[in-house]
Amino acid sequence: MENWGAIFTFERALLLDPAISNTSDRQAVFEIAAHEIAHQWFGNLVTMAWWDDLWLNEGFATWMEGHITRKLHPEWDPDDVRVVYTSRGAMDRDAYATTHPVVQHVETVEQASQAFDGITYGKGAAVISMLEDYVGAEAWRQGVRSYIARHAYGNAVTDALWREIDQAAAGKEFLQVAHDFTLQPGVPLIRAAVRCEDGRGVLALGQGEYSIDRPDKEPLRWRVPVKVRAADGSEQRVLVDGRAEVALPGCEGPVVVNAGQKGYFRPLYAPEQFQALGQAFTRLPVVDQLGVLMDANALAAVGLQPEGDVLDLVAQVPLEASADLWLQLSDILGGLDELYGDEAAGQARFRRFAVARLSPKLAQLGWEDRDGDSATTRRLRAALIGTLSRLGDPRVIAEARRRFEAFLRDPESLPVELRRPVLGIVARHADAATWERLRAMAQAETSSLLREQYYTLLGTATDRALAQRALALALTDEPGATTSAGMIGAVARNHPHLAFDFAVAHKAQVDPLVDSTSNARYYPYLGAAANDLAMVDKIRAFAEQHVAPTSRRDAETAMVGIQTRVKLRQRRLPQIDAWLRRHGL
Repeated sequence: MENWGAIFTFERALLLDPAISNTSDRQAVFEIAAHEIAHQWFGNLVTMAWWDDLWLNEGFATWMEGHITRKLHPEWDPDDVRVVYTSRGAMDRDAYATTHPVVQHVETVEQASQAFDGITYGKGAAVISMLEDYVGAEAWRQGVRSYIARHAYGNAVTDALWREIDQAAAGKEFLQVAHDFTLQPGVPLIRAAVRCEDGRGVLALGQGEYSIDRPDKEPLRWRVPVKVRAADGSEQRVLVDGRAEVALPGCEGPVVVNAGQKGYFRPLYAPEQFQALGQAFTRLPVVDQLGVLMDANALAAVGLQPEGDVLDLVAQVPLEASADLWLQLSDILGGLDELYGDEAAGQARFRRFAVARLSPKLAQLGWEDRDGDSATTRRLRAALIGTLSRLGDPRVIAEARRRFEAFLRDPESLPVELRRPVLGIVARHADAATWERLRAMAQAETSSLLREQYYTLLGTATDRALAQRALALALTDEPGATTSAGMIGAVARNHPHLAFDFAVAHKAQVDPLVDSTSNARYYPYLGAAANDLAMVDKIRAFAEQHVAPTSRRDAETAMVGIQTRVKLRQRRLPQIDAWLRRHGL
């Protein structure tokens, strides 16, 4: 009860803080508070024996954060899609050669610092969601309670938890599944195809591995819990150990593999199965629509599925579809646009399609918040404004500038929810005079949170000369030490070479701005957004000179990400251009 009381007290404080009074910020800060309170409850009652089991604190706190948020604010996630974002976000990191198991061996302070990453938090939480779904909520609660009672105010390792849950989930191969997903890295790939036998369908499931940068690697082996929904709505569960088959009531219609999206794997459908799924796409539950779309986009990116499959789904999403689905459309189209780089002709054609796809949704929502708008709708409005501006939509850019001018005359004229997207657009497209006006706002701001936001915006200008001015400003006392590192990182989004070279050249001044245990991550990630192999050489040289061999995981991840992006870009763009031409665009 004390923990719930702390949550309610904290939320009351949020409602009174003008710096975080908009819904999106309040939700984000609320979730941070829920995470910390869950961390205190779970991590303090039973403390990990060593850093190898860090995920017992952080993964569980991330998972509990979601439970607390759903309990107190179900309106923030009415379609229960949080699990999709958590698992797919972790998969994007887990599919590289530089990943690591959830339970990992830690020897040094820097390795411990690097363990606080998307695998420990995101994959840890996603695997817990899958395992809870596999054994059932009651058996899971019983096992966790038994673990806490047995080890309260002591130290424990992961297997101590697994033994309690395994006992509560008698009859399931729990230990084997839990070990497969926590003691080895990577993302299972489940291939799905339906064949017809005497008028009935048989779903054949075969296991491989989803890899972004090693398409020919020998796949690892998992025992994967899979939930299947047939065309008639009936559901079955199966444990895929290499191969499995599921009897279906018929041969026709869509079959959803990973129904509810709690399984930690990517399903790859045979072409005819994906076609049936695409035809029924708008009738699927929102959580499954989101999972199907995100998986198809990820599989297309590595050549396992045609880019046209993703664009076909994007093209058919109706205006009345879930805000979460439109958020993903905005993200996908923004990501595809970034592939083009300096290929202006192809990018112009793609942007016409993307703007035409997203603009009607923004027109439907309007720029102003409306009574009854959900938190997700408000996030979607901001996301659409941001993506359309990056796509070069002149109407959105002009409207943002108009609202900025009105804001300077009367700060109350710009709703809190729109301040970040509007100021972001203005900063991104700023000229020297506008940049100075933003700087003056930062200097005059009394809220430390808003002041940090304004200074960070100065680093987002696409104009190279203004980016250089932001870098120089970051090394002065004006922004403040805790803000300066973020300013350099903001420059890196649009000018990775400029930011990386500057930070390395001024390393003696930049080092004090970054926690000493985070240096091995901070510098490589400044170059991570580059689209050319020259940055790979720079990061490698930096790591060899400044990072201990045992602490180079983040540098290796950044290098592999650049190399893979360059390679995949050459394959993806012709497919996207071909789809656009087929559709007369």
